[in-house]
Amino acid sequence: MKNLARVGFVVFAFVLFVGLACGGGAKHTNESDASPADDNDNDGSPDDDNDDNDSTADDDDNDDNDATADDDSAVGPWTPMNSNTTVNLYGVWGSAGDDVYAVGYGPSDFHGTVMRYDGTSWTQFANVGEWPNAVWGTAHDDIYIVDGAPKGAVWHYDGSIWSEMNWVIDASLTSMWGSSSSDIFAVGTAFSDDDDDSAANGNYAAVVRGAARSGKPKETANSYGVILHYDGHDWTQMSTQYVPGFLGIWGSAQSDVFASGTFVYVLHYDGSSWSEMDTGGYGMAALWGDSNADVFGGDGAGVILRYNGSIWNATVAPANFAASAIWGTSPSDVFAAGDHYPPEPVTGEIAHFDGSSWITMSDNFPNVLAAVWGSGPSDVFAVGGNGMIVHYVGSR
Repeated sequence: MKNLARVGFVVFAFVLFVGLACGGGAKHTNESDASPADDNDNDGSPDDDNDDNDSTADDDDNDDNDATADDDSAVGPWTPMNSNTTVNLYGVWGSAGDDVYAVGYGPSDFHGTVMRYDGTSWTQFANVGEWPNAVWGTAHDDIYIVDGAPKGAVWHYDGSIWSEMNWVIDASLTSMWGSSSSDIFAVGTAFSDDDDDSAANGNYAAVVRGAARSGKPKETANSYGVILHYDGHDWTQMSTQYVPGFLGIWGSAQSDVFASGTFVYVLHYDGSSWSEMDTGGYGMAALWGDSNADVFGGDGAGVILRYNGSIWNATVAPANFAASAIWGTSPSDVFAAGDHYPPEPVTGEIAHFDGSSWITMSDNFPNVLAAVWGSGPSDVFAVGGNGMIVHYVGSR
C-alpha cells in the first residue's frame, strides 16, 4: 500500500508542477507568455523606496467584476474572475471578502507578484520576493508570504510596506499557518551550500512536484525537511529533519499542529515536540481541519483522508482527482481544489464535502488549481495557473 501511495503522489507531483510551471494552461487555451502585469523587478526588500507598494487596489478604476452565474464563462457554480495577471498563482488568503490576496510568479517572469481583490476587481498590489508559494495573515495590516526560492524568505506586510523578516536558515518554503501573530509555523526544505541541485532545482515545491515524478524524490544528504516557528520576535528552526520535505501545515491551536510530508508521513505537534503519525502509508499535499479531532488531508493521488482524533481514514474522493489544497468552514462544508487526470489534457477540478460524501463541483477548468480560501460558505476563491481565479458565491 505504501508503494502505491508513493507512486500516486508522484503522479500528482508531475501534474501540478507541469500544469502550473508550464504556464498553467492545462488545456492550452491561453498559452500567453506575457510577464506579470507589472514588469517592475523590485523585490520589495526594505532597502527599496517602497516602489513595490505603489500599486494598490484603488489605483485601478476599471470594473473588472467577475462574470455572473448566467454568463457562458461560468464553470458549474464557480465563476472565472478577471485576475488582471498571467502569473501562476500558488496561494490565496484574505482578511475579509473585500480584502483578498493571491500570490505567485512566472511563467516567464520569476519575480513574486501579489494581487489584491477589493470586492470589485483584482489589481496588482506589490512585487514581493522571488517565488511566493503561500500567503497567510491575521488582519489587513498583518500579512505574511513564504518564498520558495532556494534561499527562501518570509515577507511581512504591516499595512504600509512589505519587509523581509530576519531569517535563520536557507530554505525553500512551501506553506504556513499560525494561531496568532506571535505563533506562526512555516514548512519546506533546506539545502546545504554544497548541494549542487539546490540552485538548479530552486523552489522545493517545484522539486517535489517535478523531480519526484520520476520516482526519485529529493532524498539527499544535503537536503531535509524543515519546520520553522515565529514567536512574535524571532524565527527559530524546530528539531525536525524529515526527508524529503514538507508541503502542508495546519493547526487548531498552538499545541495542536499538523505538518504533512511529501510521501508517507504526517507529523503532529503537541506544544512540546513533534511525533510521526500513522497515515496508512499516505503522504499529504494539503491539510485543513475544523478541530483537533477532524482534519482533512489530500494525498495528491486520488485519496482524501480524514482524521477523527485517533486515526486517519480514507474517504471516497471523486475519481481521478488530485487535491492540492483544502479549505472549509465546517466538517460539512469543505472545498478541495486541484486537478483532474487522466485522460489528457489535465484540467482543474474543485470538489465539495457535505459531511457525508465528496461530489465534484466542476472538473473542466482550463488550468490546474493550487490553492483555495474563503471568507465564508458562499464566498470562496480558488487560484491556479496562468492567473486563473475562480469565485464561488453559493448555490451548489
